[in-house]
Amino acid sequence: MDYQRVVLIGDSHLARVRRDLSLLGERVVNAAVGGASSGDLRTQAAKAGIGAGDVVVVSLGTNDAAPWKHTPLARFEDHLRALLTSLAPSRWILLTPPGVDEEWLTGPTDRTNEVIDVYRSRARAVFAEIGGGVVLSEELIAPLGSAAFVEDGLHLSGRAYRRVLPALRSEADRSTARETAPMSSTIVVAAVAFVRDGQVLTVRKQGTSRFMLVGGKLEPGEDALAAAIRETHEEVGLVVSDLELLGEYVSEAANEPGHQLHSTVFLAPEELRATPVASREIAEVRWIPMTNHPDDLAPMLEHHVLPALRARGL
Repeated sequence: MDYQRVVLIGDSHLARVRRDLSLLGERVVNAAVGGASSGDLRTQAAKAGIGAGDVVVVSLGTNDAAPWKHTPLARFEDHLRALLTSLAPSRWILLTPPGVDEEWLTGPTDRTNEVIDVYRSRARAVFAEIGGGVVLSEELIAPLGSAAFVEDGLHLSGRAYRRVLPALRSEADRSTARETAPMSSTIVVAAVAFVRDGQVLTVRKQGTSRFMLVGGKLEPGEDALAAAIRETHEEVGLVVSDLELLGEYVSEAANEPGHQLHSTVFLAPEELRATPVASREIAEVRWIPMTNHPDDLAPMLEHHVLPALRARGL
């Protein structure tokens, strides 16, 4: 463990962690406040005095999704980006909002899981932009059912925290290990996301096990768009031209240990004029769902592209 402190900021899902702070490490600062929303994050961060050696865990979205607060999504993203770009800790980690037990929250002004999920997706997409870590609280507590919440249907139970906090500790340790691991070089690639009926087109190259987007390395003198168009034709036989920039992402390389990947990712038009067919070095073509997807995906696809696509509502 190379970080100095674990700093918690955000809403009551972290603010209520008191007795079990030791599960997160020896040096934990809890600056989270119950009822906080995205607009409160920078104030909390300033009070905590976040430094370069800290790992910062952020919990938000539940209160932004409340009907009486209802932070506009664009403002929600702006608040989060302002926080993430104003400080440079060792690592940022998002604790996703766990949702609510709707059996307890039945009033017309109560939060709903459908709305919370939208904020959750937007938060994940913003964290993906900076390569932050993510702990999916909703998945960790799912086996508990209603026992994951206390009787207000909103706050987590002790049993839920006993699932969430060790996962946060593990992510803090793994995140720092990933950050400090030497990267021998950066591989620059371009890729294309083809989306159809809530699924994304992926490929697996010969002699590898991870599925990734269609795409590959840039050739000398080639820009990212030209590389994306060329690789699409070479790998799956599709001819594309009307591509939209989705984003640029940095991640671990899936097939080159110790290397970093800089990916420029484009979004293809929804309508495909032909069927993708494995060509050249491609061993397999597969459509995967954007949620509940297989666990054999490349890091860039799983941690950056899929959250960005979900945030767009695709």
